[in-house]
Amino acid sequence: MTMRERYQIFEDEGIVFRTYLDSLNYPTGGIGHLLTDEEAVRYPLGAAIPITVIDDWFSFDMLEAVESADRLLQGIEYTPELHDIITNMAFNLGERGLSRFKNMWKAIREGDFIKAAEEMRNSRWYSQVGKRSRRLYDRMLALGGNKNVGITDTSNRDSSGESPTRPEGGC
Repeated sequence: MTMRERYQIFEDEGIVFRTYLDSLNYPTGGIGHLLTDEEAVRYPLGAAIPITVIDDWFSFDMLEAVESADRLLQGIEYTPELHDIITNMAFNLGERGLSRFKNMWKAIREGDFIKAAEEMRNSRWYSQVGKRSRRLYDRMLALGGNKNVGITDTSNRDSSGESPTRPEGGC
């Protein structure tokens, strides 16, 4: 997860210093944080949320999104750009929701990023999240401009055979 992507997710989500119901009527607050049952009791609808709590939630949610991307991309060699796209989508949809993009995942496994982008665009998610989905679609489409750009070049492996780590590490 690059700092650029962390900032992009912050921009996509915005920040709200109180609890509210999201578009699907789930209690939410801070930077797109879906409240747990315990958090919803502590911060009922309309309650103010301290910035320190929002920061903790965002750090936790970012780590969850990065780990979700890692699990979803397991067995697929990828570039930091592909990982960032998937992390952003995982932050927004959750791992379970993103895992349901079966045709997109099939296209990614085949290295067909143009098809993967089209599958993103053919989803209900695409019309629900506005600019975010269009930007992520464009980024996935750009990976398809060069057949190998979305896949990590295995010649970059170090002598241990390990792939290089993502720039700037996790959150």
